[in-house]
Amino acid sequence: MLKLQAPPIKVGIVAFGLTKLPDLSSDNQLPQGVLFMYTQDPQYVELLSQVEKKPFVDDHRLELANFLDGVSCLRGQLIREQCSEHPNEELIKELLRDRDNCHMWAAQDLGVNPNIIPPGSKFEFHKGFAWWPVHTSFHSFSAAIAAGRYDHIDPHLTASSLCIEDAPVTIDAKLVLYAPSRRIFSEAAIWEMRRRLNLHVEQDQSWELCAFGEKYPDVQGISSCVALGSICVDPRGRRSVPYLDYWDARRKLYLGDWGAGWCPDYRFLAARDQFLGVREFPI
Repeated sequence: MLKLQAPPIKVGIVAFGLTKLPDLSSDNQLPQGVLFMYTQDPQYVELLSQVEKKPFVDDHRLELANFLDGVSCLRGQLIREQCSEHPNEELIKELLRDRDNCHMWAAQDLGVNPNIIPPGSKFEFHKGFAWWPVHTSFHSFSAAIAAGRYDHIDPHLTASSLCIEDAPVTIDAKLVLYAPSRRIFSEAAIWEMRRRLNLHVEQDQSWELCAFGEKYPDVQGISSCVALGSICVDPRGRRSVPYLDYWDARRKLYLGDWGAGWCPDYRFLAARDQFLGVREFPI
């Protein structure tokens, strides 16, 4: 068992992404959902801002990791290991095994109260954060699919079947991989992501899925990733959604049944920030 450094005891409570000090003058217990006081430090705020502005520059992440090490925050270790060319996978697993810490870090990244994150759920972390940056351009939807270099592509997956405009697009987004970690139906998963986690799940989400598949092909091998916002309706009226799958050493872009329900190991794609002014799919 790896020994992890304990965090400090100074805390603050988060309220929709803003940090404030809790009222400890009463006999009430410390409120659930705490953030360490380092989040109010101007140096931390500036370092985090640099990571947000230049998400593909690891140097900014490592500078933030050094700061977090100085305040005994375990997230510094996670950032450093996930940025390393030779990461300690056992240490990463140990850090991510602490669900309370992971929910706290994800809440900071998403600007939500950690209390609203469903118990048992989890987020996939990329270089220490619960979001995955993508920045790419496609001149058509077929080009977006081709960019992923998949071994198998569902032939019914087209811009027309998904009711999206087949025109050039630039995607600049921070994507989130959310895993409810329980069997769940599409409507419930969308409700959790939109209403509880304040994430964006849009009708044109298939663009984001293609961008993610192109940028992070290895992640597809961990477990399937579903774009619930992009609904395809076949001539018989059956609804399905695109998802990335990996089976028999082959990367696949499939269509899955919207109404069949999803197994606990499925992850759902969402955007932390809305990058295109498109209509939402009503549920």
